[in-house]
Amino acid sequence: MRLCQHVLLIPAILASIGPGTPAESHHSWCFVGEQVRMQVGDSVFVVEGNYDFERGDSPQDLVIRYPFPSDTTLGTPELLKSTADTPAGRFPMEIVPGQDGWRWVLSSSWGRKVSVHVTYRQAMLANHATYVLTSARDWGRPLREAVVEVCLPPKAIADISPALPRLITNERGHVHEGQFRNWLPEEDLVVRLLR
Repeated sequence: MRLCQHVLLIPAILASIGPGTPAESHHSWCFVGEQVRMQVGDSVFVVEGNYDFERGDSPQDLVIRYPFPSDTTLGTPELLKSTADTPAGRFPMEIVPGQDGWRWVLSSSWGRKVSVHVTYRQAMLANHATYVLTSARDWGRPLREAVVEVCLPPKAIADISPALPRLITNERGHVHEGQFRNWLPEEDLVVRLLR
């Protein structure tokens, strides 16, 4: 598999080709949707992310960079699982760690629609967890659809930003959920545990 020169960031995934350069003039891949579930515990959180891409007519591979927040109160992310769903099926996907995030390749040979699934765990050294949403803006277009969920233990109280309007409560805890269409996130997801 060859790597192209284009680098894109993801959570909510960012197209970062060059300073001030619109992403869509440099690649044929589009980031069209994401579904993110953050499970927050006392000292750790787990993120399960599904990221949907579509490729145009140009058969280019694309290197994706998955950034993490610069926050010394968060531990080093630990990859638990990564797969890609393509028209040919699901297969494990190699992710390469780096200082400024992880990288992987979207291969044009995978077809025109690809869903990437990433699960990771990260320690909380303070009372909050952060997930990068704002990098989606750098693709130059809103996400068609996005779902963001935060799962908390039963007795937890948290301040969640951006606000997620739907709350589901059961014996296992609370799920705060937001469903968005044509969405360009203006802030990253931050969950502050109040108790």
